[in-house]
Amino acid sequence: MGITKAVYRMPTLLVVLVLLGAVVLSAVGFLGFLSTFTPRVEQWIDHVISEYDAYVPEIAIRKGKAEINRKQPYIVDMGDSKEGVIVIDTTIESVADGMKHLNNVESGFVLTRTALLTKSSHQIRVISLDKLPDMDINGARLGAWKNQYFPMLVPTPAFWSNTGATVYFLAACFYFVCAKAFQVLILSLLPLFLGPYYSVRLGYGESLKIAVFCLVPPVVVDFLLGMVGSWSWWTFGMYLLIYVAALVLAVMDLAGDRDISETPQMAIHP
Repeated sequence: MGITKAVYRMPTLLVVLVLLGAVVLSAVGFLGFLSTFTPRVEQWIDHVISEYDAYVPEIAIRKGKAEINRKQPYIVDMGDSKEGVIVIDTTIESVADGMKHLNNVESGFVLTRTALLTKSSHQIRVISLDKLPDMDINGARLGAWKNQYFPMLVPTPAFWSNTGATVYFLAACFYFVCAKAFQVLILSLLPLFLGPYYSVRLGYGESLKIAVFCLVPPVVVDFLLGMVGSWSWWTFGMYLLIYVAALVLAVMDLAGDRDISETPQMAIHP
């Protein structure tokens, strides 16, 4: 009991330092995630490239027109997928004829003689081939593209040994300064709303301090997940859950202090 009381009575400078520490920890966790995630992405891309020729025929593009030397329409094996389709049919040029392959699916690609048709979220795009240079698209070509462009898009191990890592770190710090400040400003309202329910009277300044210190547990968990490369779609939801739980526990902790529950605190004390 009384831990939260000590927190919101801490000097404002210390609160700012805690917030900056959370920012730095989040930025380091983000870089740690990139350093572990990048090799897995590259491994997955290499696997796709190695299997490409077994599933997709070589596509020759000459003067804006595509050709393959297989029976058509050629349907790429998508395994157990029931929602998407990839079809190659260079015997047709009409967009309307190509769209027939996409009528009964949610997403997919159709390569015709002169265009690539894509469907996603019920939106159709037609990409003309007339601007493409002459080329043969096969596993070897994809491997060459990967070697040329992958280092530009995703930080590789060599990236971390030069100034690029510093640029990423500073950019991450800028992002997390904005993100964490926004989170604190919004979620600091929670203690204010919960206070009357627990007979705790807080000013917004005290609530801000509590929100900053309650930011530490979710940031630490987020940092650890980032360092082991375990960030996923559910990570942010867990982050918010831990943050809200910490704020609720902080208010409950204050409710046990008779002085806080009876005395209004209206300002940020230096």
